[in-house]
Amino acid sequence: MKRDDLLSTQDRRFVRTTEAARYLGVSVPTLWRWARERPNFPRPQRLGPRSTRWDLGDVDAWLALRGER
Repeated sequence: MKRDDLLSTQDRRFVRTTEAARYLGVSVPTLWRWARERPNFPRPQRLGPRSTRWDLGDVDAWLALRGER
């Protein structure tokens, strides 16, 4: 792994589903519906059978594409 790859990995911030929903100002069911129905919406990262996290960098990039941040 290159140093730049490592730095970009360290800068990532992963949050729980409830935190991602709060960050976007929507409910948890809305967050999951967007992930299911919108092809350009960021996908959650599965860390285990009962652990899902959202990359806020991906969420911010999605918001930037929409012109919201």
